Amino acid sequence: MLMPKLKTRVLTPKFKTETIDQRIRRNAPFIRAFWRHGIGARTHALAGGGLRLLVVFDDNISDLYASQSGADGNLNNITVSSDSSIVKVGTISANPNIVAGSMVYAGVGRPYSPPQDFSAYDFVSAWVYNTTLEATNYVNITILSNAYGSMDNEWSLDFTDWREFPVRISTMSGYSLQKLQSVDDIFVYFRAPIAGPPSLNVRVDYVTLFTIL
Repeated sequence: MLMPKLKTRVLTPKFKTETIDQRIRRNAPFIRAFWRHGIGARTHALAGGGLRLLVVFDDNISDLYASQSGADGNLNNITVSSDSSIVKVGTISANPNIVAGSMVYAGVGRPYSPPQDFSAYDFVSAWVYNTTLEATNYVNITILSNAYGSMDNEWSLDFTDWREFPVRISTMSGYSLQKLQSVDDIFVYFRAPIAGPPSLNVRVDYVTLFTIL
């Protein structure tokens, strides 16, 4: 009696590894939709496990304060107000009014007490609105640890309307894991002239920390 010959096939699992840059590119359409379609889409995306997200600032204007660095220590030269007419997400944006003085940087800060461990997040991002096309003015995102120092990233204000500024935290100038594990403040600064009131008309909205899962 002839026995049929059975064909056998060994299945070898293929493990695909990818860098975080490759994962970002693969998820780019999803991420763009995530930012574009508002609160409902973000909630749906989080429920699906696509992103881990922490909102630093959206409509919580009372959590922010005016901040500055440079020659002039007079915080009376800076105020922070809400604006409901120029908004990216939610109902209001933060309007840092730089009134006068000689400051190198001026903007808004979000404090945390006690210090927070944000090492579960890979990126920090802020939406910035700008009306004056001026490549010599800059926006800066700074993460500060009072115990270990600061890390930051800076971009030119060479655009008008809204633009998102995301940055991988590990590439920020001055990065260290110790700083990220003990965060006291997250700032969004705008560079002002060395003397006199700057010609800046800017808004800050939807500052977040996130990780692609």
